[in-house]
Amino acid sequence: MNNMAQQDEYQTISSVLTCRKNELLASWIRNILDLPGNRTLKLMAEHQLQQQAGELLDTLLEAFGSGNYMDINAPEYKMKHF
Repeated sequence: MNNMAQQDEYQTISSVLTCRKNELLASWIRNILDLPGNRTLKLMAEHQLQQQAGELLDTLLEAFGSGNYMDINAPEYKMKHF
């Protein structure tokens, strides 16, 4: 895949994640809570889980929006509140 096509693909991923953020987050939380053996999640309030998952998703969206899909050590991948 040439560099231009790869950039288009990355931009599409970023756009889809941004447009469907709320749906993705809701599905993600639902799947986490439905996992067998999620007993340890009972120690965390659901609103905390939603907040932390949302912050992780926001961090990924920021990193992807910057065009960085490879260097997870870059500043845009740093979690803001953890």
